Amino acid sequence: MSKIYGLFKKIFLPYDKEVLDKFIIGKLQNIQSGKSILDLGCGSQQYRKHCKHLEYYGQDFGQSTDGTGDEKINYSYGDLDYVGNCWDVDEQEGKFDVILCTEVFEHIPYPELTLSEINRLLKKDGKLIITFPVFSLRHMDPYWFSPGYSDNWVKFFFDKYDFEIVDYEKYGDYTTFMNQEMIRVIASNKFASLFIIPVLVYFRFFYSNSKSSMRNLIFMGNHIEAVKKS
Repeated sequence: MSKIYGLFKKIFLPYDKEVLDKFIIGKLQNIQSGKSILDLGCGSQQYRKHCKHLEYYGQDFGQSTDGTGDEKINYSYGDLDYVGNCWDVDEQEGKFDVILCTEVFEHIPYPELTLSEINRLLKKDGKLIITFPVFSLRHMDPYWFSPGYSDNWVKFFFDKYDFEIVDYEKYGDYTTFMNQEMIRVIASNKFASLFIIPVLVYFRFFYSNSKSSMRNLIFMGNHIEAVKKS
């Protein structure tokens, strides 16, 4: 059964959250015990259980949404140490050893100001663990301001705000994008599955794209570890 489940999961999983979790949890586990960490835009604090060896603080604006997309109307926040905007946190500069910020930047109107605030809140040589999409569809309305940010955006603004990137994982490629969109069509129109599933299986298991121009056309997510240089 587990093999069958794994096969269906490989075919129909629209976004490989396991890739995201593996990156984040691996980084959290490597942080020295006792370090202070701010989970910026923490939401339901899904990674708090992996921070038991750390001094954990949660920040969010603590408001639910009832718009369109894949958000939950009865969204449950954990206990928040800071309530407000992530680009204006009521805390002294240089407070934290680590800042964690996962899948938040597409939901804020001021991503550049937020990156500047992260710099302010981190100690010198402090660590930033951050993820955000390159491409996303509308979700968590009305707090969805951008589909995502490119690797060029990352390089420009991380350099501007004095961050050295020490690990940069680019999740997905054009094939991943096509797989995801085919699954969306199946979910919205079951009849279409008769035609799309064979194509989806082909893309998942047999398609091999060797053209660099196609591989670099789009990727799905930025998974980044960076250090504040000064």
